[in-house]
Amino acid sequence: TGKRDTEVKSHEQAHIAAGGSFVQGGASFEYQKGPDGKQYAVGGEVSIDTSEVPGDPEATIKKAETVQRAALAPANPSPQDRRVAAEASALKNKAQAEATKLKNNGKAENGNEPQTSSSASTEPLATGYTAKGNKILQESSAYTSSAGSMIIIA
Repeated sequence: TGKRDTEVKSHEQAHIAAGGSFVQGGASFEYQKGPDGKQYAVGGEVSIDTSEVPGDPEATIKKAETVQRAALAPANPSPQDRRVAAEASALKNKAQAEATKLKNNGKAENGNEPQTSSSASTEPLATGYTAKGNKILQESSAYTSSAGSMIIIA
């Protein structure tokens, strides 16, 4: 129970550390009473902003990369973590296509030269996962699709 509490808290802290300014608030935890009468964390979640940066696909790419790193930061990402990483990857791909389109047109819609980034690294998503008891959130209540701007990583 104490070991699980430490694992859960370390897992959520990894999301927070990697998510930087895109993390909304701190972690929230689900607790259960152990045999010794103490409360132990058995699940947790962190909210992270996954919205596009309006009019700036290069900034959106960087943001999506950060969200992806945050989702996969724990040693054992949960299925929910992997869904968030996939969502961030899709956002990045969309932004890369928009950046390419803007570069090909020569100017952004606002008339300014498009911004460029020297670091457009692509990190492959890991395959397979180990849940290790991480709380898996129901998509209907905790996971917002790309139409939204907030995703919960557990």
